[in-house]
Amino acid sequence: MRRVLRITFFFLLALAIAGCAPKLPDVTPKQEQHLTHMLTTLNRSVDPTEARRLAHAALTYSRTLATRYRVDTSPWIHNFLVNVGLKKRGLCYQWADDLQTHLARLHLKTLTLYPIGANIGDYWSEHNALAILPTHHVTPLSYAILLDPWRHSGDLYFVPVGEDTKYRWAVRWDRM
Repeated sequence: MRRVLRITFFFLLALAIAGCAPKLPDVTPKQEQHLTHMLTTLNRSVDPTEARRLAHAALTYSRTLATRYRVDTSPWIHNFLVNVGLKKRGLCYQWADDLQTHLARLHLKTLTLYPIGANIGDYWSEHNALAILPTHHVTPLSYAILLDPWRHSGDLYFVPVGEDTKYRWAVRWDRM
């Protein structure tokens, strides 16, 4: 009985909070320029036009996924709603996989996408995202650009992997 009450409480709490998240604002030219700059400074071999296309696609498609997943709350509450069957998609690995599939259609030549994960195998704290590195150049993962569409519910989070203080990332070779 106690378990049922606890689940009911969390369900009602999730429903109460579900409508509180504001609609995502449009991608700004400043965001796109900043991500493009981060990508082009990875290595001189990175094509600036390709970096701009990737930046635009990643930023806009993250918002598209938020709409497609009907995300209207925090990522953690959305995860709860997916896990109890009230929403169909929107777990972090689904955001990362769907974004990677979309970006792969760009047929990048100077940039490579890598699935990355933190706390792999830990059900409660595992997290998945993407990393971007220059193609054909040995660059440590810490210098890669992290693309995390889940963290801010579709407002793409991007930083150099080594500057992300929340997670320690590793390449997910099992998801390539």
